Amino acid sequence: MDLATTPGGYRITGFSSDSKWIVYGRQDAAQNNDVYLFDIAAKKEYNVTKNAFRDSGATITPDNKKVVFLSDRDGSSQLYVVSLERLKEDPDDPLVKERLKKAAPQGRGGGRGGESAREAEPASPLKIDSDGIEHRAIQLTKDAPPAGGRGGRGGQAPAAGAAGGGISSYFLSADAKTIYFVASDDRGRGLFAIGIDGKDRRRVTDGTFQGLTPTPDRRKVFYLQDGDLYQMEMTGQYRKTKITVTVNVTVDKRAEWAQVLDECWRVMKYRFYDEKMHGVDWAAAKAKYEPMLKYVGENQDVYDLANEMIGELNASHTGVSGPPSQEMPALYTAKNLGFELITDNGAYRISHIYRDGPADKEWLGLKEGEYVLAIDGHKVKPGDNYWQILNEAINEYVPVKVAATPADPNPREVRIKTVASLGDIKYREWVRKNREFVDKESGGKIAYVHIRSMDQPSLAKFQTDIDEFWNKQGIVVDIRYNGGGNIDQELLDILDRRP
Repeated sequence: MDLATTPGGYRITGFSSDSKWIVYGRQDAAQNNDVYLFDIAAKKEYNVTKNAFRDSGATITPDNKKVVFLSDRDGSSQLYVVSLERLKEDPDDPLVKERLKKAAPQGRGGGRGGESAREAEPASPLKIDSDGIEHRAIQLTKDAPPAGGRGGRGGQAPAAGAAGGGISSYFLSADAKTIYFVASDDRGRGLFAIGIDGKDRRRVTDGTFQGLTPTPDRRKVFYLQDGDLYQMEMTGQYRKTKITVTVNVTVDKRAEWAQVLDECWRVMKYRFYDEKMHGVDWAAAKAKYEPMLKYVGENQDVYDLANEMIGELNASHTGVSGPPSQEMPALYTAKNLGFELITDNGAYRISHIYRDGPADKEWLGLKEGEYVLAIDGHKVKPGDNYWQILNEAINEYVPVKVAATPADPNPREVRIKTVASLGDIKYREWVRKNREFVDKESGGKIAYVHIRSMDQPSLAKFQTDIDEFWNKQGIVVDIRYNGGGNIDQELLDILDRRP
């Protein structure tokens, strides 16, 4: 088994009880995932699922006779069990079941809540009869039917599988006669139990059980729920206890930032689609940017530094982002007036009014070059932080006192309906300026459109623009600063059409 030649790699999920066999899942060249057993002594592997669906998460039973695994061959992730030895009789025959039940030794604990702690039978050496093993797998769970639907086989309760979501994790009881698994039904997410023979399905308790991890003796399980760590006893009443953990950690931020930059470099080196790195000396790029780490003062700085380094590749859809050094709560929402101010003649002067913005209204009559003397009743002069006034303004409409000159004896007051953001307004003005430039330079023959993102609203806007400019001789399609998405095929289909 050579990792370098194994498409998709492989994932080890366990060992046999005598530690002589490994169980793992791996993909083939067609990305089909099967479950394999590997004989450590003989260095030979055996495919024990052999089908075109995704099989994974396998466990060898303590007696070394069966393998339990998850598979999506029924449409969602469900539990299956396969016998490693050739079946000599029908496991569903009632007479066979009754005989095996009487012959089975009675474990300790007994009853519901006690089976997880029973001891397993002594293990025999693991043997595989591989001929026909692909036909031996038995499905143990199914998606739960809707409320009011029909029950399972023979009038039994329907399988306590996932109501449309499948099984996320499972583990075996100590005696391997019961399988506990996390799934959903009409009551929601919870922990369920089912016999390894596919009988006695039941809901154990409610909960999401993220990261479900049992103790070796199966008397307790640990899991995460709502971000907290819990333990639950697997005997009696399944009592749950929240576990409080306090850990003091000292973080060397400069070492951490150096590690972040190094990992960004390594990810691109080993995962970038072009092994020649677009002709960039990638080792030299690292050597260029690493010395700049001494100027980093917070997480965002190292993200910016890493993005500058990655930008050397000149490739789209690449970059890094992450959590800030310190979360800054949004305590204020600034109100925007829709114009820019500069200092001039000892006062603030309007240098730009955004088209179709809150200040660009005919009833206001504002003009670029006018002076702003007061905002929301507060006089303002160069050096004053007028954004603080806009942060604290209570009303949506903000009064602004303007005049033709700083010393104008007759200033006038206008009421501007503010907006929370100028992002869209600035974007539309930028598009208009580009369109006007293309129209002027081409003498009105070429149209201009900008695709803001590869999403459905942008597709609808593009179609509207195409309808508006259908009679132009050509079109400039600008995708700078595009946020990404997946409408490229629809766009090409539109552009490829002829009148």
